[in-house]
Amino acid sequence: MFIHIKKRPACFPNRLALVVTLLLFYTGIMAAAPTPPQDSLQRQMTVVKVIMEKYSEPGSTAVIFSESARFYKVLQTNPRYKEYVSLLKEAQKKHKPVIVRFTAIGSDTIETVSRPASQ
Repeated sequence: MFIHIKKRPACFPNRLALVVTLLLFYTGIMAAAPTPPQDSLQRQMTVVKVIMEKYSEPGSTAVIFSESARFYKVLQTNPRYKEYVSLLKEAQKKHKPVIVRFTAIGSDTIETVSRPASQ
């Protein structure tokens, strides 16, 4: 009884080398990618929804942006709270972006809200 061993085609090493090269190339591209925008204090974002205090945490107004799946908040202790909430509501109504500055990197607390320079 003989066992027949099927030989691989001659191009197998070439295919393997191509796959390894592509994986190394992809890893190099991912390592050189710029840092994502959520790592900065200030970003331009589009308002999806402004949720008033009775539906969010006490002492704050929650905000949802289309660029993120997180809830952000403007604290009522902020001296310009009413101005910022009105800017956010206006941006929501007109579907316009706003420039938002956070209290710290990765924070969900909004420090300032302003219109982009082009508006």
